[in-house]
Amino acid sequence: MRKQNATAILAAASAVKVPTTNPARKSPAFQPTVDNVTVFENYTLLSQQGKFARIPYLVGHNANEAGFYKVAAYAQGSKLTDKQWDVFNMQTFFCPSNLEAAHRRRRHTPVWRFRYNADWENTRLYPTSGAYHGVEFNMIFGESAEITGIAESDAQRQLQGQMRSTWGSFIADPQHGLKAQGWPSYDPEGEFTKTRSR
Repeated sequence: MRKQNATAILAAASAVKVPTTNPARKSPAFQPTVDNVTVFENYTLLSQQGKFARIPYLVGHNANEAGFYKVAAYAQGSKLTDKQWDVFNMQTFFCPSNLEAAHRRRRHTPVWRFRYNADWENTRLYPTSGAYHGVEFNMIFGESAEITGIAESDAQRQLQGQMRSTWGSFIADPQHGLKAQGWPSYDPEGEFTKTRSR
């Protein structure tokens, strides 16, 4: 590619057909190639077979992951129904994180789950964006006030402290850090999971 000029690269990029697997999210034209060494064809099958690193795992999703993707869809002129966005959330985020956690639990690999649902005035992309894809990182890095000019609320700062402490505990001691914080490991049949999902 270094030998090509910009015109040739743009022409090649525009000729690539983007597969449409879901109307809410178009795959990027240039993406990693499946080589079954570093990028695999079927992560679901590998996970079912227990072909993953047997190390402590923290996985989760946000309540409205699609809130981020709606911006790009709108810019492309896509108009999807609420049902289509719900399916997108389920297929792309909710079910995969649930399956990853369940497969690890079955293989006796320590796993913890989270669902982020906070909606702050200074992190909204638009009035109903909610807890969209990636917004939880504002709680870890704390840059939302700098970006928007809207000060963080007391509740937001309190949650920031809790999340930083909890995630930091996991990073410092993946095996025991979350247990020390009082966060039970994931158990789909456990009382904690059942009461939290009601």
